This record gives sequence, structure tokens and C-alpha cells, in this order.
Amino acid sequence: VRIEDYGRRETAFYRLLDTLDPERRHFPAPRTVLIDARDPPRFLMLERILAAPGPLAEVVGSDHVFELLERVRWIKAEALLGRRDFPVNRWDAVSYLDRVRMMYDPVVHAIGPRRWTRVLSAMEEALRWMETRAHTFVHGDFTEQNIVVDQDARPFLVDFERVGAGNEDHDFAWLLAHTERGGAWRARLLQRWFENRLGSRRIASEWGIRAAWIYLALRRLRVGQMLHQGADPTAEKNLALLDAALEGGRAAFPT
Repeated sequence: VRIEDYGRRETAFYRLLDTLDPERRHFPAPRTVLIDARDPPRFLMLERILAAPGPLAEVVGSDHVFELLERVRWIKAEALLGRRDFPVNRWDAVSYLDRVRMMYDPVVHAIGPRRWTRVLSAMEEALRWMETRAHTFVHGDFTEQNIVVDQDARPFLVDFERVGAGNEDHDFAWLLAHTERGGAWRARLLQRWFENRLGSRRIASEWGIRAAWIYLALRRLRVGQMLHQGADPTAEKNLALLDAALEGGRAAFPT
């Protein structure tokens, strides 16, 4: 990972938005005021959005989440690819598997060889279900903390440092993995996500979510191992996420 690519990616994305949707009539993001012309850029000045008052759990609702997930699809994945100034992230099954394989040494001691074998098997199965699906726009860090709801109840997204193309379930999986709200909130989101996904599309979507969780859990375990060695305080939580993703069924989707 090159740290400077985060700034390059976000500023390049706002330049793309200024070309496609300068007034943000379609894409839910702040308008651009000024972008540093240096490389890597040192600042990005954006429109100020006055957020609705109140705690996040009361301000950001499920309708906001699903409106954003739908509206970001306005940008097609093809618009992100092939741009010389745009270090696009890839969030697809092949990229997950490549990243997971590179994490063997840092995580095998934390998860054990048996789990590692299950990880590879699950990722290969996910690849079979996901490889024929078209890539979509991916925010890359779709969490409640990156959703701003203004005083007119309109939702906006911020923080496009990880923007890319790939798995259509990635952003939804990311939100579920990062939310601190209770199981009832997650269950309602899952039920709504799957209500129009039937048959093989439902199975492919489940594998899309599970693959994203496996990658995220291992990445967190890797970071925890690097920072805390054998005393990672978040290891239990991340192992639980990993085990749910490996198990599937009601362990992952209790709806």
C-alpha cells in the first residue's frame, strides 16, 4: 500500500465527479471547492454540509443506507477504469483471494492451519459464484461514520479514499461488519437486502458478503498481530466475524 495513493484516489474521484455531475444532482457527495494541484495532493476543500443534530443511530436510518447504495450505482465501474491518474481499488473475488493469500504468514498463528484451509476453500467457492457477475462502483469504506445526513434528511457520502470497482455486495458487507448497533438492526438490513435476491442470485450475494467479511476479518487480524503480537484485544471479535463468514447459513445471516 502506498500512502500517497489514498489522496490521489480521492482527489481523482472528485475530478471525475466534477466532469460527470458537477452540481451533484445524481451522485450523493459534497461539491468540490478546490483541489490541490500538487502530486500527491495535500488538501481537498469541499462544500460544507450541515449535518442533522443528534446521535448517529438516530440520524442515519435504513432508508438512508439503501438510498445511498442505490444512488452510487449511477457511476458505472467502467468510468473508473483505465484512467491514468486514478489508482483504482479492486474489490472483486480474485482481488480478495490475492490479498488473503499474501496474509498467510501474519495470520496463520492467530487462526490456525485448519481455519486457513477453510478460508482458502471458502474463497475459491466464492470465486465460482462471483466471477461471472459484472463489476459495480464500490465506495470501499461504506460505514455509518462516512454517511452525512443534512437537516433536510438528505444523505451524502464522504471519504472516497478506497473507491474502486468490483463486488456489488462489498459496501453493504462493510457496513454490516462495522456497525455498532444491535443484532435487530443488522437483521432488518439483511432482510431488506435479500428481499429481491432470489435463487442463485441470493446465493451469489451471500458469497459476496461472506468473501468481503473473510477479507476484512483477516486484514484486522493481520493489523492486530502487527500492533499487539499475541495480545490483540480485538482478536476474539474478528475471529467471530471470520467464523460466521466461513460457516454461512444462520451463523452469518440470522433472518
